[in-house]
Amino acid sequence: MKTKIAIFALLAATTGLHAQTSPLHSPGNQVNITADAALEGTETATVRRAYIDNGTVTLSGSSSWTLTDALYVGTTSGPNRGTLTIQDNALLVDARDNTINRTTMRAFGTLNLLGGTLVTNGFYFQSPPGTLNLNGGTIRAASAAYSSNFFQFFSGSSDLAIGKNGFTFDTNGFNITAQNKFTGDGGITKTGAGTLTMSGANTFKGDIAVRQGTLNFSNGFTLSDNDIIFTLNNNGICGKIAGKLTFTGETTVYLDFATDFDFSLNDYTYQLFTGNLIGDLNFASSDPHWTVNVLSFGGGTLKFELNAVPEPSTCLLLLGGAGALALRRRRVA
Repeated sequence: MKTKIAIFALLAATTGLHAQTSPLHSPGNQVNITADAALEGTETATVRRAYIDNGTVTLSGSSSWTLTDALYVGTTSGPNRGTLTIQDNALLVDARDNTINRTTMRAFGTLNLLGGTLVTNGFYFQSPPGTLNLNGGTIRAASAAYSSNFFQFFSGSSDLAIGKNGFTFDTNGFNITAQNKFTGDGGITKTGAGTLTMSGANTFKGDIAVRQGTLNFSNGFTLSDNDIIFTLNNNGICGKIAGKLTFTGETTVYLDFATDFDFSLNDYTYQLFTGNLIGDLNFASSDPHWTVNVLSFGGGTLKFELNAVPEPSTCLLLLGGAGALALRRRRVA
């Protein structure tokens, strides 16, 4: 049976538990978790340091768990299997009060990031490493303490698989490097100011979205059917992708517009890429009310105009008809 952390006295009386007596709440102490525990709804808890040695800790709803020192998932030996699952809109803040410790994945440990947000200085994978499942949710950099190797492996393979739901990396104003190799069917969304440098030999197959800052493939990256999404703000401000990109399939660059975007201009110019591009690209609007007419594309800079979709075309789009998005193919090599 999972321990429920109660917020209201009535619920505490019903379950016989309260946040103050939960294994997930011990602000000044270290705890070793050896049985299932959970935070749900809007429940909150704080602990100094936690070892998830066995059982499953689940954070769901809009709950939040704060660790002021460090988090260890898994054990160094033995049959125990510690698991942490973050889902929905839950929030986990690891090592809030220092920039020394990282989220540590020990042998037999599993961290499932299925939703919500994990705020951390970085990850350290002991030998043999625990498992980090990236299948939804956001990783937010808490500092630049481990900016040169955010996902550090003690030894062995440093591959991290991205699930079909992808994941978001928020650099939060820092310049962060991920030296490991990302694989899998999912993609990545880059948010926050600063640069995320992915220096591994990445092979993930999902789409790429750049909402803010720069996503740098310093070791290059080959896209087959991956699509790319850029969020455009006014005055030519947008995120960027750096590094050598090779397009071998049908990649479309979708232009996503900020909520206050000015659609009244005659034309627009945005630098989307800052590296070498090889292959073919398509361009389209992610907003069904507008089509993109490419005026020029060179050196990673796109100049285009937007045309409003006539009412009949809008109706066709709503009915699943063809021709609602204008694609303009350009050779970029």
